[in-house]
Amino acid sequence: MKRIVSILFSLILSIGSVYAISPANSIRREMNRLRGKELLQAHSNLCQLAATQDDMQYELRCIREFLAEALKQKDAEAEGMARVRQLYCYYNYDNLDSILFYLPASLKSMKENKTWDYYYNAWSVLVERYIYEEKLQTALLEAQKMYADAHATNSNYGLGISSYDMGCIYQTMGRFREAEKSLTESIAALSKEEDISQLLSAYNALSEILDELGEYDRLRRIVEEWKSVLDKYQKESLRKGYTQSLNGRYLYCTLAAAVAEIVREEILAGRSVALADLGSFRVVSTGKRMATEKEVTADTLKAPRIQFLPKMEMRNLTKSIQRVVLRPGEAEPTPENPLG
Repeated sequence: MKRIVSILFSLILSIGSVYAISPANSIRREMNRLRGKELLQAHSNLCQLAATQDDMQYELRCIREFLAEALKQKDAEAEGMARVRQLYCYYNYDNLDSILFYLPASLKSMKENKTWDYYYNAWSVLVERYIYEEKLQTALLEAQKMYADAHATNSNYGLGISSYDMGCIYQTMGRFREAEKSLTESIAALSKEEDISQLLSAYNALSEILDELGEYDRLRRIVEEWKSVLDKYQKESLRKGYTQSLNGRYLYCTLAAAVAEIVREEILAGRSVALADLGSFRVVSTGKRMATEKEVTADTLKAPRIQFLPKMEMRNLTKSIQRVVLRPGEAEPTPENPLG
């Protein structure tokens, strides 16, 4: 009887030890026998797992190990991915100082290696960080520099990314016509790229702009293009055996189509469409930056924030507000803006 109990106890301990091995530990065990591309892929998988945890130091450790192996193997592609992951990590943990510190060396390396997609993705991290912190003029200057650089390097992807960033900045500023122009250019460029994740975001942003501008006939056409891209991507994904859900992507597309159709029907029926007099609110959730769209899950999304987009009348009203400075000892304030 004691022997049976002892055997059962040993069996339970063995089973427990098997289940105690985490995916990360399992990968690290395998890495001892891996070489070349397989070893780099293992490092990349570790970084992917680390990005889903709430531990910046552990994630950075995995990324630095990945980067060190990429440099050792002189693999420019893996090096680019590791450097971008490092910047994404600092972005996700709101560490702008580290982004500013590591970005120049990362861009220099990527430019030398001509890994242009990683180059512009890395640069875009800084722009998006400025947008999130509402440093819009700084963000716009950086995006314009990126746009000029993309022209100089003849990078279609760079033009698409920088145009998208400028469009988002103009949208947040309420400069909708400039936003529409930039986002239209972004869609034209990104439509030529294999990865459509940024393209879908550009369609989403442009649909919001066309709603603001009241251009509902064009919005309907854009939504049709948008859905066609989604359908094609879904079909190709199924053919390749991918199982990722596109429900969220289709939801945004469907909502844009509904807005365009409802407003169109109301106008054709001769009824007025009451939009807010002051402007509109939208919910913004940037989420963690991930290296691939497959890595994005609900857990990687940050807490949403509400953004207010004032209408043109409200923006123009601020120009007539008088600004004054009241200095000690002065009976009357000194006008800084004599208008109004």
